[in-house]
Amino acid sequence: MLAASPLAVYACHCRDCQRFASGPYAVGIIVNRKDMVFPRPAALASTQRRGDSGRIVRQFACAQCGTRLWHEADHAPDTVILRAGTLDEPGWARPAMHSWTRSRLPWVDLGDEPQFAGAVPSRDVLYDAWRAWLDAGET
Repeated sequence: MLAASPLAVYACHCRDCQRFASGPYAVGIIVNRKDMVFPRPAALASTQRRGDSGRIVRQFACAQCGTRLWHEADHAPDTVILRAGTLDEPGWARPAMHSWTRSRLPWVDLGDEPQFAGAVPSRDVLYDAWRAWLDAGET
């Protein structure tokens, strides 16, 4: 559960996200760590890997079923990236931007949202795109 609005929502087309989502991309919701609320304690399993960006990423999953719930990176310790598909009501989490599009599947239409062949240059770019998308009344 989220105690506040997300900072950004984006789609990642990297091969890792395609594998984890078992689909063409994963939708990530960037939130402040303090705004994640668990209604009951969850048994978590964690792993870490080196992402396509070269940075170390820690992944957290349900210890029972293995569903990947979120990941976090050392370069952004105050935020986590939730997986939209794990929410009870994920319909509102429409991406305002696409990253790692160089590995997108050829039949995926990216629309008019900003696109980056690799990593987004900075979190501020993501946050600004999300705010612009909200201000345009796209939700």
